[in-house]
Amino acid sequence: MSKVIAIAGKGGSGKTTVAALLIRELQIRGKVPVLAIDADPVACLGPFLGIKAEKTIGTVEQEFQNAREKIPPGMTKASYLEILLNGAIAEKKGVDLLVMGRPEGQGCYCSVHNMLREFIEKLSANYPYLVVDNEAGMEHFSRGTIPRIDQLILVSDPSRRGIKSAQALVRLIGELEMKIPEYFLIVDRTRSGLPPEIRADLNGLGAKLLGVIPEDQEITGLDLKDLPVTEIKNESAAAQAVSGICDQFL
Repeated sequence: MSKVIAIAGKGGSGKTTVAALLIRELQIRGKVPVLAIDADPVACLGPFLGIKAEKTIGTVEQEFQNAREKIPPGMTKASYLEILLNGAIAEKKGVDLLVMGRPEGQGCYCSVHNMLREFIEKLSANYPYLVVDNEAGMEHFSRGTIPRIDQLILVSDPSRRGIKSAQALVRLIGELEMKIPEYFLIVDRTRSGLPPEIRADLNGLGAKLLGVIPEDQEITGLDLKDLPVTEIKNESAAAQAVSGICDQFL
């Protein structure tokens, strides 16, 4: 069975960078193919991986709604939607990408979401790992579009406000009654370790601190050159930190 790793955090915490670096490390370790799911409406994961998605699941849902009366005779709605959804998978060596997006038209999408959930469950059997870059509200998990989380990684910047945002996300997940076996925390873009005040805040978080990722100018340089984060060198500080983090939970 595939393992679903979800990455979550407030905007600007660095969660998409962490998701891309984690996917890169899975590729290095031969845990391929990886299915990357961009569940954030901002949809930044593709550029971080160097993958261009021509369609989102939202546009596919809209296309299906508009054409559902034109389904060929003898074909079920679920089969027709599956054909459209397969066309939304963007591929690169070792990693495939699905961008969730949002449907743009009006109407009820409940039945479409149910078929989408079944499609993702079936699709996941082809991948040892699914890595999901989430929006802070965890919408796709709360409504069951993405069926489960095996490991949740909370990402925070090195600030007390960032840790408190992670705590708020843990409370939200409890209110949604989401069953998640393991919670972890990564603190991104640190400069000189974690101040004692922040370490004190971690005590009530309910998530194990996996480690910190130092601020890395190579990531900034890749961004300035419009290159994906996955092109970072193995010896870079961020890549080394992610490798050590993965030693703990993979």
